Amino acid sequence: MTDIGAELGRMRKDIERLQRAARLSYASLDDTALEVRDSGGSLRAIVGQQGDGTTAVNVVNGPTPPTPTPPTVTPALAGLTVSWNGSFADSVAAPLDWMRCEIHIGGAADFTPSQSTLRDTIESPQGGMVTIPLPYTEWNVKLRSRTSSGSTSAATTAVAATPRKAATADLTAGIITADLIAVDALNGKTISGGTITGGTITGSTIQTATTGKRIAMLPDGTMALYSGRTGGETPGSLESGITSDGSGMQLGYLVLKPPTHGPTPPEITMAIGPSGEQQWSLGPLGLLAEGSNGYANVFGNLNVTGAISGSASLAVTGAVIKSDETWHTPSFAASWASTGTFNGNAGYQGMRYRYTAEDEVWIYGAAVASAGAGSTVFTLPAKYRPSANIRAIIPANFSSGTGIPAGGWAQITEAGAVAINTGISGWTLAAGTQVWLNGKFPLGTIS
Repeated sequence: MTDIGAELGRMRKDIERLQRAARLSYASLDDTALEVRDSGGSLRAIVGQQGDGTTAVNVVNGPTPPTPTPPTVTPALAGLTVSWNGSFADSVAAPLDWMRCEIHIGGAADFTPSQSTLRDTIESPQGGMVTIPLPYTEWNVKLRSRTSSGSTSAATTAVAATPRKAATADLTAGIITADLIAVDALNGKTISGGTITGGTITGSTIQTATTGKRIAMLPDGTMALYSGRTGGETPGSLESGITSDGSGMQLGYLVLKPPTHGPTPPEITMAIGPSGEQQWSLGPLGLLAEGSNGYANVFGNLNVTGAISGSASLAVTGAVIKSDETWHTPSFAASWASTGTFNGNAGYQGMRYRYTAEDEVWIYGAAVASAGAGSTVFTLPAKYRPSANIRAIIPANFSSGTGIPAGGWAQITEAGAVAINTGISGWTLAAGTQVWLNGKFPLGTIS
């Protein structure tokens, strides 16, 4: 009996010791999970191995959290600033499984918060403030709570506000630096006033004004020059480029034209020749600099006025080389025409004229009369007419088809009329009469 009593005493002490010991002090969850359920048997958490192979404390099926109080929304530069003070509707305290306050933004006041309207979050239950970039239109802002189990509260009432545009105080000198301007940020926009220093502007028209007297630099490299003419105009231009001499060598050139309101404008051209010679051309004037030599060519008439020294109008140092100009076809008087036949023989030169290197006018060739022809064969232009104090007579041969009368001549009057003498005895000017002129006369004054 003594042994049985002692054994019962030891067992009692062991039971008491086990009751006072910590539970699961040496327990483990081997490749499994411990489920936590509430008094109603609903699953609230899973501790241990999760279904996706991870190990975690996964809270599920949490209750709906309280709704936050409505936000304070203020316009910001190109956005809205949203503030929440950390309190909840009906002054409810934050639940222990609260995770964040979501900020949702939509266009209409009755929008439903969703993943597409979520713009930012406040992570502290004490509240916070965030600024959200938005376009310049009215927006509505709502808040809602989210717990660690994923449960969300009802949304707050909408608070409307519109982002503000930049004002003078926002754009003080130097506040926007190069690193703050994104590439292509100013594409298709207008910059008014101010100064642009340095850098490269490509693919645009740069002009000093949009109307009136102005200069415009065009994308093709041409500079357009406007005089501001009220009735409209074709602008002048300054153009540079590259051309080829035909052998593969590329040559640079520069062309300057003035504005015009209709007529074809003159132009000045500068170029580099195939051998490096410098060339200038201005209408009929051509200049050439080749090494130490220089040349000036006038393709037309040269008029010199004004005194250089004493009574001289033109001073030339070195040799003067003159040449005959090209032949000109006359504008014949009525019933007269050029012909290549004289006295029944073909191969004659039709009538023509030109200015010679000897400062004379040369008339040469054949003409034929038709019915009603007068004594004047044609009239010379003003620059080819003799002065009043010069009697210009040149030899003339006539043919009426039956012979050549002797003593023929032609007189060139001060008015430029080239008239044959018709008073030869025994000869009458008639249809078919052919005239051959070959003579020169000096000009009294070079003009």
